[in-house]
Amino acid sequence: MERETHRHVLRASLLVALLLRVQACSLIGSDEPTPYIAPTDEPPPTHSPVPDVAGEGGCTLNASFVADLTIPDQTVLAAGAQFTKTWRVANTGTCDWGPGYQLAFVGGEQMGAQPAVAVPDTPSGATADISVLMTAPAVPGTYKSDWRLHTDLGDAFGSTLWVIIQVPAPATATPVPTATPVPPAAPTNLFRSTSTTGWVSLIWTDNSTDEDGFHILADDDIFASTSADSPGYGFMYGDYLCDQTVQLTVVAYKASVWSARSNAITHTGPPCPPPLVAQDSGVTYPLAAYLDFDSGTIGAFSGDSDMLWQLSGGFRIIGMNGMRFANVGLGGGVPSYVGCSTASRTETAVYTPSLQNGTRLCFDTTDGNLAGLYVEQIQPDDSLLISFVTWEGSP
Repeated sequence: MERETHRHVLRASLLVALLLRVQACSLIGSDEPTPYIAPTDEPPPTHSPVPDVAGEGGCTLNASFVADLTIPDQTVLAAGAQFTKTWRVANTGTCDWGPGYQLAFVGGEQMGAQPAVAVPDTPSGATADISVLMTAPAVPGTYKSDWRLHTDLGDAFGSTLWVIIQVPAPATATPVPTATPVPPAAPTNLFRSTSTTGWVSLIWTDNSTDEDGFHILADDDIFASTSADSPGYGFMYGDYLCDQTVQLTVVAYKASVWSARSNAITHTGPPCPPPLVAQDSGVTYPLAAYLDFDSGTIGAFSGDSDMLWQLSGGFRIIGMNGMRFANVGLGGGVPSYVGCSTASRTETAVYTPSLQNGTRLCFDTTDGNLAGLYVEQIQPDDSLLISFVTWEGSP
């Protein structure tokens, strides 16, 4: 009885030692899975017979591989996928396999498996199916896990069993080819007209149905743009392209794709205006105040005053110190230098309602310069909101 107890204690001690050894092997390098690299000059591994190991009572221990019931070598598995590897193994020794026999991890990549699993009771000459639950590593590569049978005393025997899997790299998304944008149909019949006030009008025929808009080009540069529902554009002759002769064309555009160009029109701009002496915009001009265009000051009368905004027989603007001006009509901003220089500046006063929001006036100044005034708004307190520029010299 004492001998049998000693035998069980020894068997348990050896089994614990086996598990500790296997566990230690599994911890070495466990932070990062190590892919298996098969030698390029050698064939894939094969299961070869191994010598018998002496067992208890004079019997022999041995085992040979029969078949991979699951996960044949080089099976491709997604990173992190769980799988069960099952081997069929033959008991080729004369010892029966009984309680305490285990299949233990002995090398390679453990792949998250338990260090050892129980082996079914298997008599000599019979086969056993042994399964191990594993997890494919997260890092792409080829991985091999080696396992071997052990007795209840921890003695290893039989052929080494293994599983070899492949974890592929994540699939690279195939770029979806983008369709080549089709340019809109080109505009045609570009035509220019110029009014007596200097307003230049461009019109053309829209031949496209899906454009986002139009670009007006001066040579190769975008001069202006319009929306798709506006096949035309206008500007004051004196405001743009001074001292330039350019080819004006129009293109329809959709996103960044342009149509072919329309027919070209040669446009020669006006002379560039002289330097500015004074300039201001959005200025409040009180009733009964005087404006000196040359200095840009608004206040009391002086010998340099050019204009007065007053109520005398009606609201009016009058020229001061003999200065005269021209009313060049309504518009959207200060008149151009060309418009002012060619206007006949003979008026001395302008009253409401001829004076209204949008009125534009051109003044000779006391210092011999030329000024353009834009009345943005007649305000409720009878002040004016104005913008003006003063050019050096007067033609």
